[in-house]
Parts: sequence; structure tokens; C-alpha cells
Amino acid sequence: MTKAEIIRLIQAALCELKEAAQKMVEDTVPATPLPRPRRFVFVRGVEYPYINKKGEPNWESVKVGGNEGYLPGSISYYCNVAHDIAARTQFKPRNVLRAIRRIQAATEWCKARHKGRLRAAKEVIRQQKRAAEMLEAELVINNLKQ
Repeated sequence: MTKAEIIRLIQAALCELKEAAQKMVEDTVPATPLPRPRRFVFVRGVEYPYINKKGEPNWESVKVGGNEGYLPGSISYYCNVAHDIAARTQFKPRNVLRAIRRIQAATEWCKARHKGRLRAAKEVIRQQKRAAEMLEAELVINNLKQ
């Protein structure tokens, strides 16, 4: 397996992570809170998500070394982060596979949090529906009393 192929594999895993992170942070109706961040270390010096000094996570960003490596739509960013991860694994198949599995674990975590936020929104709607029906019943009772 060539170095370019290894970088492409890592890049594909990062693209999937970015898509899952974007879905996870989408607004829900009604609004639900974002999850508490969980730190994923892909390789030494490369972490997800980037957490700023205030403790706020940037879900579409990976911390590379002391810097922030963003994962926007540009292929060059994916390539830079993927190349850095590959270089830190020294292109050893075992280390590359471990890094890819960790990226995939972060992706699955994001997907699970997205599903959880959707379930929470459904539950809020269900609870609000019940309360609205009770208020309607109270209104009918008050109208009958008058």
C-alpha cells in the first residue's frame, strides 16, 4: 500500500467524521442542547474535537499539535490533516489502522448523539402535545362553568 493510498483512506474517514459532526450540530425543533464533548485522540498530537480555552468545542475542527486544523469543505484541508495523521503513524499499517478506527469511533459517536438529539426533540413534542391537550380541556371546563 502506497503512502498516497494511506492518506486517501484517512482522508475518507475524516470526510465521514465531518459529515456526522455537521448532522450532529444541526438545529432541532424544538431546540435541544448539544452534547458534552468527548475527547478522541486519533494519534499523539491529533485530537477531536478542538476545544478552545473557554472550554467550548468546535465540532468541525481537529486539534493538530498546538494548532487548530479545520475540516471545512476544502479537499486541501482534509489532505493536510490526513497527511499529518499518516506522518505521525509513520505509515505503519498497524498504526494507520488504529488511527482510522479511532476516527470511525468519533464518527459513530457523533451519529449516536445526533440520533439522541432527535429522540429528545420528539419527546419534548410529545410532552408539549399532552400539556396543550390538558390546557384545551381546562379552557372547555372554564367555558362551561361560565
